[in-house]
Amino acid sequence: MLYIKSNEEKKLVFEIDIHGCNAEELQGFVRFEIYGAEYGFPADVEDRKITALIPPLKEIVEKDIEDGTVINARLDMNTERHYFMPWNGEVKIGAPMAIKAKIKEEKGSGPAIKSKLLTSGSSSPRVVESKKESGGGDRIDRLENMVNKLVEGMGNKKVAPKKKITRQALMEHKSLLKKRKDMVTREAMENMTEKQVYSIMERLGTTSPRIKRILYDQAHSKTKTGKPAEVLKEIIKIMGRKKIAMQRRRS
Repeated sequence: MLYIKSNEEKKLVFEIDIHGCNAEELQGFVRFEIYGAEYGFPADVEDRKITALIPPLKEIVEKDIEDGTVINARLDMNTERHYFMPWNGEVKIGAPMAIKAKIKEEKGSGPAIKSKLLTSGSSSPRVVESKKESGGGDRIDRLENMVNKLVEGMGNKKVAPKKKITRQALMEHKSLLKKRKDMVTREAMENMTEKQVYSIMERLGTTSPRIKRILYDQAHSKTKTGKPAEVLKEIIKIMGRKKIAMQRRRS
């Protein structure tokens, strides 16, 4: 049985014998089935071997992977006319050790420390400290709300009826303009490109090209039109769920 650590990158190498076609005609993917979802990782095909690089699973799987989890895996190969599955088997996933510490305030006494062992399976333990979230989470929430409103409004060119402008409305309008000073306009959303989506992911903390590619492909499959603006909306949802999962681990 193959063994992979969820917090480490893993390189898989398969020895193969190819008959009836050239290596250049083949495309390959290693696929993992994890908690009801399927994740595909591209493979490089050569004359005598196939190589696939698996990124750290904890960075792409939304749900926490428990230590010792066993999943199904397979190697898919295809040409323009034919499909092959030269390998399938089980993969055991190991999670790193983590120790959670939380300071508990008690009346009439000093602070007490409550510790709990979460997972095991690694020679180097990791201590998870309880700390206040930085402004990154709020930034994702604001961007998600903005993208939702702009995507829903794309193509809607109706002119709203004029309303009487009051002093209070004017002040609220100025406040809103100040908050949206650095936000993307509706026209920019409609003309957004895939390259700009990658740039936004990097500014939000996802710097690995492989992880950005996987996030984009997953989000693209969930959209109706495949437009970059809608893809960005799904990416922000995925990143928001990961943020919530991290907060739960720390609480």
